[in-house]
Amino acid sequence: MTDHSSWLENRKSSTLKSGVRFSAPSNPTTPTMPGSPLGCTDLLFSAKPEQAVAEAIHGNTPDLRKLLDCLPDGVALADSSGRIVEWNAGMERLFGLARSEVLNRSYDEIARHYAAPAQALPVKSTQRQFIGGSPSAWDGSVVKVRIKRTDGSERLMQHQVFSIPTRDEVLTGILARDITVNVATEHELRKTKEELEHRVEERTAALSQAILTLQQEIAARRQVEESLTYRLKVEKIVSRISNRFLSVTPEALEDEIRFALQTIGEFISADLGYVFMFDKEGVPSARVYEWAKTPSDIILLDTEYVSLEPFGWARQQIKVNTQIQYSTIDDLPPEAVAEREFFSSYGIQSFVAVAIFADDNLFGALGFATRQSVKIWAEEDVLLFRMVAEILGKVLHHHQAEHALEAIKIRQTAMLSLLPAAVYICYQTPAGRIVTWVSSNIERLTGFSASQFREGTGLWRSRIHPDDQARVADTFCHDMGGPISLEYRWQCADGTYRWILDQAIMKSASEPNQLVGVWLDITARHESEQAEHEQRILAEALRDTAELLNNTLATNQIVQALLGSVERVVQCDGCNIMLIEDNLLRVVAARGYEALGETNLLGASFDVEKFFGLQQNVMNGLPHLVADTEADANWCFTLETHWIRSYIGLPLQVQGQTMGCLNVDSATPDYFNETHVARLKALTAQASVALTNAQLYAETNHKAERLRALSQRLVEAQEIERARIARDLHDGIGQILTALMVDLHYFERQSQKPDLLLARVSDSKKTVNNGLADLRKMLSDLRPTMLGYLGLVNALQQYVDNFRRQFEISAELETVGLNDVHFSDDMEIALYRIVQEALTNVARHAQAKHAEVLLTHVDDSLKVMIWDDGIGFDSSAPILGQHMGLLGMRERVEMFGGTFTVESGPGDGTTILVEVPYVDSNFAR
Repeated sequence: MTDHSSWLENRKSSTLKSGVRFSAPSNPTTPTMPGSPLGCTDLLFSAKPEQAVAEAIHGNTPDLRKLLDCLPDGVALADSSGRIVEWNAGMERLFGLARSEVLNRSYDEIARHYAAPAQALPVKSTQRQFIGGSPSAWDGSVVKVRIKRTDGSERLMQHQVFSIPTRDEVLTGILARDITVNVATEHELRKTKEELEHRVEERTAALSQAILTLQQEIAARRQVEESLTYRLKVEKIVSRISNRFLSVTPEALEDEIRFALQTIGEFISADLGYVFMFDKEGVPSARVYEWAKTPSDIILLDTEYVSLEPFGWARQQIKVNTQIQYSTIDDLPPEAVAEREFFSSYGIQSFVAVAIFADDNLFGALGFATRQSVKIWAEEDVLLFRMVAEILGKVLHHHQAEHALEAIKIRQTAMLSLLPAAVYICYQTPAGRIVTWVSSNIERLTGFSASQFREGTGLWRSRIHPDDQARVADTFCHDMGGPISLEYRWQCADGTYRWILDQAIMKSASEPNQLVGVWLDITARHESEQAEHEQRILAEALRDTAELLNNTLATNQIVQALLGSVERVVQCDGCNIMLIEDNLLRVVAARGYEALGETNLLGASFDVEKFFGLQQNVMNGLPHLVADTEADANWCFTLETHWIRSYIGLPLQVQGQTMGCLNVDSATPDYFNETHVARLKALTAQASVALTNAQLYAETNHKAERLRALSQRLVEAQEIERARIARDLHDGIGQILTALMVDLHYFERQSQKPDLLLARVSDSKKTVNNGLADLRKMLSDLRPTMLGYLGLVNALQQYVDNFRRQFEISAELETVGLNDVHFSDDMEIALYRIVQEALTNVARHAQAKHAEVLLTHVDDSLKVMIWDDGIGFDSSAPILGQHMGLLGMRERVEMFGGTFTVESGPGDGTTILVEVPYVDSNFAR
């Protein structure tokens, strides 16, 4: 035996005696026999592939495990038989089962066992079939199911199952999310919505708008959850696409295979050498690597793939006996028909092949052949083939493991890039964070690339909102011993602030300053919560305002309550209320302006025509929003408004008429928006109702006061009239009757003297005539009898003529359109008394030189104007006390549904305008 054969035999013998696997030494420096090819095999085996493969299959990478455990959702992985091989902390929280309890168990069994009663299984029928069968039946749909945990509690979860193709098998990926709290929250939101809707029925239409806004915010939140489900589906698609690029064989591995074939072939004097890498999917075929001693011996010409389907006997021998060995074609069994024909056609004399195995996995076959002569394959040759095949199997297995690890990394990167959260690893130092790794989706979340985060500590710390910096620094300095969960605002590359949920844990106890964490953008959730909070404040403010306004009828208390509610609902620098007085807007209440140095605003008046927006919108009952006053060409800058950069104006209406406005001011441009307008409209709507009630209450009180004063005057007038009648009767009729009594006594004494009686009878007649005249005048004062036979116009003309003669004041009566006009008796008396009272006031108080009375009939109304050029008076003063005559005239006019107006001023004379509806007296009858 040669030196080489002796060394190989000794190596085999020592291996068999020790009872361990026969393999080349792992140390490349181990001495070898001169000229031996085993030095190359020693180098191929130096990577210890068993350990790397085990770590790749079982996922024992600590950093990866911690990253998965940081995720809020449950993540599990099952092999092609449906057995669980990975189970993160999210799954433990959801099912209440530890990772050790579920590994190697069937996920379908777990799902059936923990499904809540009367609930569907957590996977669709097609998905359950896939766990034990074909991945083509898998649709990856998201379903909602209810499970019953080990502690007896039931939880509702979102569940999705999807495939993860790998080189060897198709794995099963399971994502689960506990949505019990979300569903309960939605239930509470619906309950809150129903309560708010009930309140809306009792409140104004503005409160309905506020509740609608809340419903829209809830709808926006549901829309965000649907967007997250959509991202998970995209993750599955991207993962499948990325796996298509993971089957490329490195070029270095091909060179090593050819080098091994050449070295062994030359050593054993073979003519041909082959490595068949079996294709494990579909039709049996193999990737062929060929070596030939001379170019003329090449048979397959390095064909990329050859079909092995005709060679059933050879395939079966490789699987069962792990080798094929014969020295001549005649040694082949009768059933190897295809193999005999193939070898004969290419002149192959001898052939040997051994299986390439690793961890019970068949990767292919290693074979050698001769064409020039028949070769008897020695046991040593076969043993060498087996050693090389075993080494090659481990190398291929190791290479496959590296590909699997690379596939896992690519899949994880794709999954992390699609998650709404960014994952990071950092060192926490007193100066800030030193980020050592961050997922690529950080750029989508913040606008900054992962490399920018890794450049130093300045970026993360400098972009924290100033109001949150102290709190964030304190948390990360004092809470390093346990999990950290913190919400704060962070400024993105576009300048906007986003709310971030930062959750981190220590990577290991040996490195307490190294953190593994997750960044989650919670801006949408925070805005939703903020909107809900604002709507709650608005609802409370509307409730409190309504309660306060319902309990007061004083205008000053109403405006103060309105301003207080405005400050609760809308943050502003100042707000005020203006009421219209004499075509001017006067500030009657204001808040917040003292801090801006505006101390003289209360009581100030403004011309409406100078403020175009107020005139065009607010005065017509519409809101007026100016986002930026400097960008509004119609904004009027005054001494009081120079600092205002954003403005809202809303009308205050009473019975459909604008009586004033609410003004809300801010020194920040673009501060107010339509949301603020909607909230303020709800408040002004309530305030308008309260102001209407206050005005009605004031009018009722005023009318009651007028009625009381009129009643008092009526009683006084009755007493005065009775006294006057008594005085007139005493001074006139009484004296006449006394004179007649004296004459009657005289007649009685002188009854025998006819001459004397006749002379006295003439005097008595004069006395009786004078008495009748006085009596007629008294009756005329009580009710002008001339109205009955002269009519209103002639009676007024007669009265005006008497007024001119009696008081020596120039007075005229003019009538327009009174032909064929018929008045009722009540209207004639009322108009006559109004003119009589007005001219009496002119004579008593006006000191006038001229007076005019105009009586007109236009369309369906009668108008009376009494004018004088006297000294006038303040017509804006209440009509009480000294103006009882005016009060009586107003009451007479209002009895007929008319209007009574007095226009006067000191030194400007007086004009009384009366307008009453005209109804033809004949038609009335």
